[in-house]
Amino acid sequence: MARVSKGTVEILHSDYIGLGDGVFATIGKVGRSIQLTLRGPDPAGPEGKRQQSARGRRPITGVLNLLGRKLDFLQEFEDQVPAYVEQLLDRLEAANMVTGWCRSEWVITTKLVGLDVVLRPRTETDPD
Repeated sequence: MARVSKGTVEILHSDYIGLGDGVFATIGKVGRSIQLTLRGPDPAGPEGKRQQSARGRRPITGVLNLLGRKLDFLQEFEDQVPAYVEQLLDRLEAANMVTGWCRSEWVITTKLVGLDVVLRPRTETDPD
């Protein structure tokens, strides 16, 4: 699901849809994020879903994975999401499903909690 507000596009993570944007929603997202982490490797990523369906929930693996990601020993799926969204939009434009897309005109990031993807127009102050 996606929403547009004040010139930015937010692609919402399926596990966080409906929680909103307020303080209590952020607390709910943190709780949900911890719950998802304790299931094992990042279930939002394709690799995590594959491992979870094959092996089931593994709380210890999830905690070790969390520590590895936060200490930058392991690459986070969240780090790859902006590149995946850029590639997706490039392919949609090539197939004429999206028109006028130019990756140099947009900044794609993720939120700290919830893995929501945020697309906003690039400004002069943004680094390249």
